Amino acid sequence: MNQKNIAKPTPISFNDLPDKELIKKILKMVNPLMRAAILFMTSSGCAKRETLNLTIQGFIDSTHEYHNSNDIYEVLHLLNGRDDVIPSWKLKRQKTNKYYTTFSSPESTTEIINYLLSEERDFKPEDPLFKITATHFNNTFTKINNTLNLGKAGTYNRFRSHMLRKFHASQLYNDGLSMDEVDELQGRGKDQTRTSYFLEDPLRLREKYIEHLNAVTINLDVNNLDLKSPEFVQMETELESKSREVEDLKVLVEKTNNELINRLNRLERETKSKYGYSIDDFELID
Repeated sequence: MNQKNIAKPTPISFNDLPDKELIKKILKMVNPLMRAAILFMTSSGCAKRETLNLTIQGFIDSTHEYHNSNDIYEVLHLLNGRDDVIPSWKLKRQKTNKYYTTFSSPESTTEIINYLLSEERDFKPEDPLFKITATHFNNTFTKINNTLNLGKAGTYNRFRSHMLRKFHASQLYNDGLSMDEVDELQGRGKDQTRTSYFLEDPLRLREKYIEHLNAVTINLDVNNLDLKSPEFVQMETELESKSREVEDLKVLVEKTNNELINRLNRLERETKSKYGYSIDDFELID
């Protein structure tokens, strides 16, 4: 077959990508589940398959440094209202079988929590984080694209889930991350030699991600967020735990003192009733 006669997909340009204003507009149109999923994908760069494969346990694990709990209801209680939570997701890219670590924005964490709190279901660790089928997910993107008359970008709809992955990559790259760093965040495969010898440090990658977080944040002002390192969060958590232990000890000491005082008072009353005098009736003699 003549290669010249094979139809090639029309390439897309940077201007075909959804921008922040369009994404903001779309976020106002959709339900809590889709709002959480869209913000997660734009800030993590995860593909549709990895996004829909996430579980409740995965969310617990990714945010563990902020709560040290394994109970989803306690996790939601502890994280609700915070604006500084940057989950660390340890994932496997289905397309390349590559294990990788990526991160998502505080605003996406907030929307995930809001979505889960709005759900009327009992959560099990193995339950999907985003309870939606791939077909329904695709159809929702198509409906949004058609409602806003966004048309095509190349061969496909301009607004589809894969464009959020492209948005993530382009935003971070144009904001100063290297192509290798973007590839690492998206779980894109390297050749076998590079995979074997060059391993990315997740903590360093997290610091770089936070440095460029504004590029993939849609609604929040990142400059006003109090973003903390995992080590600092762990130290804060340990300090809070120690403070609670000290408070519990104070309560126990006070309770014990009160019990002793009550016991002494009772003993004094019994002594006076039985013998006609109490300890206070005696004077100390030098």
